[in-house]
Amino acid sequence: MHPHQLRHSYATHLLNNYAPIEVIQSLMGYKKSETTRINAQLSEKLRKEF
Repeated sequence: MHPHQLRHSYATHLLNNYAPIEVIQSLMGYKKSETTRINAQLSEKLRKEF
């Protein structure tokens, strides 16, 4: 397990549990919400909602 994988898993967990993208963006330290979406793998269900 690498630090990047932990960050990735954390962001994915938050997204899959309907945390607002702005909150995740702030927690992860990203400047753009697009970066948050790219780096957090959305479940198939959430992809359809976005």
